[in-house]
Amino acid sequence: MTVVSLVVFGACIIIGLRLAMEVVITDNNLRKEELTLSRETVKQLSEIKNMLRGIQINRPGEAMDEQKHPCGGGDQPSKPCGGKPCGGGKPCGGKGQIPPNLGSQKVEGVTAGTNQVKGNASAPVLMVEFSDFECPFSKKFYRETFPKIDKEYISTGKVKFAYRDFPLPFHIQAQSAAIAARCAGKSAKFWELFDEFGKNDKLDQNEISMSAKAVGLDKDNFNRCFNDPAVKEEVKKDMDEGMKYGVSGTPAFFINGRKIEGAMAFEAYKQVIDEELQKVKK
Repeated sequence: MTVVSLVVFGACIIIGLRLAMEVVITDNNLRKEELTLSRETVKQLSEIKNMLRGIQINRPGEAMDEQKHPCGGGDQPSKPCGGKPCGGGKPCGGKGQIPPNLGSQKVEGVTAGTNQVKGNASAPVLMVEFSDFECPFSKKFYRETFPKIDKEYISTGKVKFAYRDFPLPFHIQAQSAAIAARCAGKSAKFWELFDEFGKNDKLDQNEISMSAKAVGLDKDNFNRCFNDPAVKEEVKKDMDEGMKYGVSGTPAFFINGRKIEGAMAFEAYKQVIDEELQKVKK
């Protein structure tokens, strides 16, 4: 092999090695980019997952599992639908658990709104609930706690109870149910329809119509009211006022203006109500 051939051969080896190194470097860079993209993708997916925790869509006919629902469940700290955990994440929803500083935040100017008020109009304590007929923890309050409040305080003339609308956007039928309840109220049937909605796990358009029929509402009058833009505006006014009072999720309560977030044990509401009644006696 001549000197020229050796030089050419050596140059080819050098060029070949350089190209191989460039391929390796490029491949490593691509892998790094892929790893960076993978990490970014995982981060984005994690953010989407966290966002979706606040929205749960059940299959038709599937009952809500409170243990898995974003609003909390069982003896775990109660979390209002669409809002933050009660008491900054401190226990507040378990049996017999009462969070510290319960009702310490007082909001001035909270009114009963325009829905029918349950109880004696001259009762010294006004308890206002901002809620959503589709929120499972609002149903939990209605089924487990509200009957005790009704028996001990509302029926005895100590508390008047007002329900105000706060339909959350990810509860598909909540807005329709709120409008339907207001239409029932215009026929003095608000609390009857309230009871019907509270008893049913499923809430769809057909169920709303069947519930309206069950409480004796005239179909034509009900349909006219249901399609009246003014009634929808009443619901919006409740939501606007709720946000002004600091409501961010359901259920949210104001006992003579003292704010309580989430569905708690009966003892929690009892404590605040009794404190307000003591103020009246002094």
